Amino acid sequence: MKINLRRILALAILISVAALNISARTDDGPDRKLSRKERKENDRVKVEKMLSDTVYVVDVTTALPTGWKSVRLSSGYSVKVEKDNVVSSLPYFGRAYSLPYGGGEGLSFEGKSFDYVMMPEKKGMREIRFSVRTKEDLFRFHLDVSLDGTVYITVLSNNRQPISFSGHIRMYDE
Repeated sequence: MKINLRRILALAILISVAALNISARTDDGPDRKLSRKERKENDRVKVEKMLSDTVYVVDVTTALPTGWKSVRLSSGYSVKVEKDNVVSSLPYFGRAYSLPYGGGEGLSFEGKSFDYVMMPEKKGMREIRFSVRTKEDLFRFHLDVSLDGTVYITVLSNNRQPISFSGHIRMYDE
């Protein structure tokens, strides 16, 4: 009798813990109740606001070097744009033509952007172009931003082969 009572008690505890776990997963906050169309519209509005304010971060997930296979990246690689300031922490894979001794900084730098231009919306995409001059090189960034937050970046340089990246845009939090 004691064994059956212990089994029943253990089973009751297991069922109650499972029920609490399931109820916690189903409540994901206010966005959970929005329809897919409403969430897409909210995302589009957020992306447009970030782009118009020129304050955003692009978290990069994949590097697409010229002549190489794509490379999946760990977290921590990004391009931060805040008005006329750009902070790039991107890896570089490819051929370099002229570098300082030791390899230089590559695509990890902070600098002032110039020639910042945002093209009008075309097929649900925004095209952004800007340039940054560092002590080593001139980098020209070309961003194709989808209004769902997907970003495709191409970086052109005077001293290196072009390289592309893909990732997602998010709000800039200091």
